[in-house]
Amino acid sequence: AAAAAAAADGLGHVAESLGAQAEDWGAPSPRFTSKAPRPDPLAPPPPAPVEVDVGSNKEVERLTALLEEQRLKNYDQTRRVMELLEQLRDEQERADDFRSQLEMRDVDVIRLERRIEERQQVRKQSRPDIAELEPSLGRKILGMREDGCIPTPPPEPADKWSRELQEEEEAVQPEEEVIIYRGDRRSRTLRSSLENVTGVAYPTENKTHALNDQDLISCFRGIVPPTEDSGISRGSAPRGEGHEDQYSWILALSLPNPRDPVNQALRSHGISHHEAASIFDRCFKAEEVGGDKDVQKERHLQEKELFMNAFNHLPSAEGNPKLKRFAGIEPAASVFWMQLEEMGMSKDTDQEQIAHSFLELLRNTIVTKITMHCQLPVRTCATEDARSVLVLVTATPKDLLWEADRQGFPTELDVRMVDPASLEPCCPKSFYPLLDWYLRKAPYAPVQEVADAYAKVILSLMDADEEDLSRRSLEVAFWAKHEAKPEEVVLKESASGDVGKDGQPQTVEQVMKLAMHEKDHLYHSARKRAALQRAFVKYLELKAERGLNADPLELQDEANKFVGSKVLVNWHNAIGLEGVAYPYKAFRVEQYSGKQARPWEWKAYQCRARRADVVISTPFNGNERAKLLESIILRQLDLAQLTNLGLINSVFPLDGRDKIESTIPGHLGEPSLLHERWGMIDGSNIIRKVMHFIQGIFHPVPLEEAKDYYGERIAFYFALVELICWWLIIPGLTGIAVMTAHKLMPYDPRVEKAPRLRVGLDLMYATLIAVWSTVLQERWKRRQIGLALLWGQRGINKVEEPRPRFFGIQRRSPVTYEDGELHYPTRERLKSQILSLCVLCGLAGLEYQGTIYTGKLRGAWIENDWPFHERAQQGTALLEDLQMTVCSKLGYFLAWKLNERENLRTGTEYINGLIAKVVAHELWNRFHLYFYVAFLKANREGCVITDAEGTQNLVPPEEMYGRMCQEEVSTQVTMVLCVEFAKNALELIKPLVKTHFSNWFRPAPEVIAVDEARGVARMAHFCQDSMEKPEYGASLEVDGTFGDYLELMILLGHFTLFPLVFPLAPTMGFILLLVELRVDGFKLFELVRRPLPRSAEDIGNWFYVIMAISWTSMFTNVGLVVFTLGAFDEYFGDLPRWVYFVFLAGVLSLFKVFLQIVVPDVPHCVTIAEEHSDHVRAQIDKTYAEDVPHVQEKVHLAALDLTVDDANTGQWRDPAEFGISTTRIRKRLQAIRKRRKKKAHAAAAAAFVAGAGSGAAAANTVV
Repeated sequence: AAAAAAAADGLGHVAESLGAQAEDWGAPSPRFTSKAPRPDPLAPPPPAPVEVDVGSNKEVERLTALLEEQRLKNYDQTRRVMELLEQLRDEQERADDFRSQLEMRDVDVIRLERRIEERQQVRKQSRPDIAELEPSLGRKILGMREDGCIPTPPPEPADKWSRELQEEEEAVQPEEEVIIYRGDRRSRTLRSSLENVTGVAYPTENKTHALNDQDLISCFRGIVPPTEDSGISRGSAPRGEGHEDQYSWILALSLPNPRDPVNQALRSHGISHHEAASIFDRCFKAEEVGGDKDVQKERHLQEKELFMNAFNHLPSAEGNPKLKRFAGIEPAASVFWMQLEEMGMSKDTDQEQIAHSFLELLRNTIVTKITMHCQLPVRTCATEDARSVLVLVTATPKDLLWEADRQGFPTELDVRMVDPASLEPCCPKSFYPLLDWYLRKAPYAPVQEVADAYAKVILSLMDADEEDLSRRSLEVAFWAKHEAKPEEVVLKESASGDVGKDGQPQTVEQVMKLAMHEKDHLYHSARKRAALQRAFVKYLELKAERGLNADPLELQDEANKFVGSKVLVNWHNAIGLEGVAYPYKAFRVEQYSGKQARPWEWKAYQCRARRADVVISTPFNGNERAKLLESIILRQLDLAQLTNLGLINSVFPLDGRDKIESTIPGHLGEPSLLHERWGMIDGSNIIRKVMHFIQGIFHPVPLEEAKDYYGERIAFYFALVELICWWLIIPGLTGIAVMTAHKLMPYDPRVEKAPRLRVGLDLMYATLIAVWSTVLQERWKRRQIGLALLWGQRGINKVEEPRPRFFGIQRRSPVTYEDGELHYPTRERLKSQILSLCVLCGLAGLEYQGTIYTGKLRGAWIENDWPFHERAQQGTALLEDLQMTVCSKLGYFLAWKLNERENLRTGTEYINGLIAKVVAHELWNRFHLYFYVAFLKANREGCVITDAEGTQNLVPPEEMYGRMCQEEVSTQVTMVLCVEFAKNALELIKPLVKTHFSNWFRPAPEVIAVDEARGVARMAHFCQDSMEKPEYGASLEVDGTFGDYLELMILLGHFTLFPLVFPLAPTMGFILLLVELRVDGFKLFELVRRPLPRSAEDIGNWFYVIMAISWTSMFTNVGLVVFTLGAFDEYFGDLPRWVYFVFLAGVLSLFKVFLQIVVPDVPHCVTIAEEHSDHVRAQIDKTYAEDVPHVQEKVHLAALDLTVDDANTGQWRDPAEFGISTTRIRKRLQAIRKRRKKKAHAAAAAAFVAGAGSGAAAANTVV
């Protein structure tokens, strides 16, 4: 407040003087000009009198020109002054806004103003008023010359190179001159000058820089300044935490090794000054120093200048002194090392960390910013094959806690701590706790068996530990409030216990008990009510036996198994949820580590520390730790942009122990469900592995574990596949019946009448598929909302930054008024979209022509009795499938390029555009053949029909009598689905074969960071093992789920669009998807690199693809019934076919619309659970009133480690910490030894051939 008020006073004084000067120059006075005139220290000196010879015309003309020039100069001065007045007015308005904000916050303004007045009095006594300052100081503020004129800014250079040289020249000028030429720095320099005049600091909350500019540029170059002995080792936490307080390594950044010969040959010509500056602008962000965005922009410019200063010290490229070396090592006798030796550096000891090339400068910059600006522990080491440099990054618990608090990260609460009553057994219909029901609310309460078992539970709770009682206070209160009081105990002589001697109710309580019927609260069946009571008694006995720490869910499962049915339910099951709706809450540090903190209210996970023998308890699971760490790094680095430019090979999270073992307290050391159902057992017995793989097909998908490890986006894909798979059972069984009827009742549609039963089955099956697809669509819509609730993804914020490849013109944001927003004109994008439409339509036309020619080839093959003409349909079907495969690859490539051309802004827009193009083309490519054969081919070319003797004949169009080519469509669909079976098998075999051959031909690493005897390895080995696996997806923007979703949509089209011509399609689809679940899980777990976890609220635009397929399937199945099969021709009258088509399609359309209207999108149970979660969160927030301030801690430069360690350095780590078994380590060692042996044999053979050749040459010489 003092700063704001004093700054406003100083601004007012300057404004008054400037306003007076503006009035003298003919400009209007600003609104805040003082009424009392002040002496104008900034007014220009009066012009000297000029003697004029009136009689001379030349003299008059000269004076006229002089006056015109003076008028123009005064006008320019007036314009400049008005611009400065506008800036001053903005500053004053900011101060006024700040003061009004303080008043709104009920701050004691009077006390603050008194302090401001006191400071101003002291300041006036110690320094003169602004009006008494010498004129030269005022001119310095405004950048005036001594003659009172404001210099005109120089013209903007046309080319970028000249503009950069001008910026470098301006950077070394004094700050008061920068205000004249640098528009970006003008307001801040003006503000600094005003602070110097008024003595008042501008009200910003700037943080202390982690490094000063000199140390920062030294770190960029790789010259770490000497530091005081703080006891912090290199590569440790910058704030001083030890290895026991750091998580094990979480993320790995793979950078190209600049000293590898392969990377040295990439850009041997070097890199220019402009390219380096552009890379820094696009890939790096400024250190967060607080204040407004102008301060951050200023800091970014400062860091860019420091980076370019370090870039200028790099050695020049070979043969081009204007460029700098991109990769490689500078020779020892070069000028570069001579300059460093003059600075005291040694090429023998400092060669490894000093930047020889741009790639090393980039690596030092990345490591410095992550360590000092993100304040994260970093270690750099080489891979075993020395092709890449690994930057390993981890965090301390404090880092992730503050990051989660900063972004309000949705974190799972421990439902046993915050809402234990929801886990206890309750009435299935009225939600009363069963304990309350059997002891108080039931007509026959209290039940003696329940009361006895409850007494045992109370005794066991009294023996619990005091710490457990304190933490589980809500659970203890739940059990304690039902303890019977002495006056409430009743005798059991009467059967009902609620009637008097005359058999009538005696009290109001007895009347209410009799009114509460059991059927309205429990089950209608008396048998189930009896089983419920027995199960609840068993539950209480187990609770008394195992104590307070027993899991209620496990006790309920055991009690239900005891009675043989699932009658015991909790609140979550009673409202209709699939599982327990664990409440999620935006994370707050004060609720986890403050004075009133209750950290046990958050669900706890156990993970290893960087020190191998220490375990850290954390509220974040594996994928949440990776997300939070990535978000910290993204505040300083644009990883997607670095990857896009090829400056980073890949970014991937390291596998953790939670991949193969459970990390939930109480279940530590137990095998994880992911490993049991998706992993492969160790050993070399192939039969056991195959049997284990087949058994895993019939196991449920571990969705919760997949979500916790791989992220919600991948878990949603598996949930969708599982739902479609099991929902295919009904149409699959119906399809078997329809297929049997087709085989038992064949007929020739040209001369025979279709059997009535077959027509009825076909009509019923087509209607079933249309209804089934609609119900499936609505079921998934509701299920994904339920899963989003269970996974804490409901209403997540989706604030996206522009894509790395997005380009455009800079403008001022119309929303936030910020400068520098990239904008791409909509008209240009529309042109690209029209081009995309034309190209894809042209490709679709070529595919259609190929289908027509293939159909003609099929007819000619059969009609001319060419060889193997009896297999003509199968052969041409394979030819069609080959065409589909080739066109699919071509269409995917074109869609990718066209989508890039559209220059979409965000990643979501990019994915949605790619989905629209790829899916539209794929659906046409895969299914236009069926449309053509089913509805058009008969009238144009005729059909191929097999007669009773098994001979295939080409029937001309005039003999088809309006019927369609049912047999050909059935053959095509059958062959394509068989090919899909084969592709599914290849999907499993292809990564295995590819990995095998790539490992076989990959050069054997020179270093093996493994201790085979102890079964341990170093970090370089674990990272090398991950990097040898293929990535899951094409890029950071398009992950592997895109291809999986696309394959699923194509299969769904085969199941729903034309199942009537091949009724076994849903049955084959069920088998396909059942195997697909196992194959995709095995591929994700064993064969590909772990992807970066991504949050998701639903499946995105893929749901609209399902809707489109659902609506299309309704019309295709109706068309097959009416046109292809002719079901309405014989038994439903003589109306035209299109009448029946419109009627049946209209009825089914009304049903779909009715179902979409009647069935709510959000299930009622989800609404109840969300309201209950809001209630639980509100109850938690009531108990916390303290805010923990985020105090800036000192960052120690001693933690910065710029050296690249050898692959065989570092701690020996247990392979289980990184999700790898010891057997797999030894198996990889055997493969490396085989590669080394192969390399040795090849070298020996080459030497032998060379020796033989030299011997033959010598013999020829002798001859």
